[in-house]
Amino acid sequence: LKKTFLKFHLIYVKIFDFLAFFVASVESLSCYQCLSHGSEPCPDEDLKECPTNQAYDRCSVEMMKKRDQPLVIKRECALAPCNLRDKAIDTIIKLRESCDMSKDEFNCWYCCKEDGCNRDDGSHTSPSRAMIISAAILCVFFLITKNIRL
Repeated sequence: LKKTFLKFHLIYVKIFDFLAFFVASVESLSCYQCLSHGSEPCPDEDLKECPTNQAYDRCSVEMMKKRDQPLVIKRECALAPCNLRDKAIDTIIKLRESCDMSKDEFNCWYCCKEDGCNRDDGSHTSPSRAMIISAAILCVFFLITKNIRL
């Protein structure tokens, strides 16, 4: 029974590695690529596939405010590392505390990993496709291992 479990575990790890590679390599990232004033979102036609000249793995939102000038928001493709827009992570390590938008001047930069996730000004978060697939695989693994023990 223990050997069966170990063999199944090895198969599970190989399947998970394949799926993680497949999800990461097959999909090319699409990000909003525009410059706007105020907090208005980019129009739909600005959602474009990231260029292939670099291995872009994130979308970014940069909010820039200079004294006596309007807020400028730049949305584009980006490379890690950067501050991920994840409320759970923000709660733990307080990434947003370094960006005080109440000041006369600031420059805030956040990233996200999903297609089109940089449309708004940073309030939207969604689970990644890889996380959903991983959770599903873990559930299946749990159910199968539970049946092996019975």
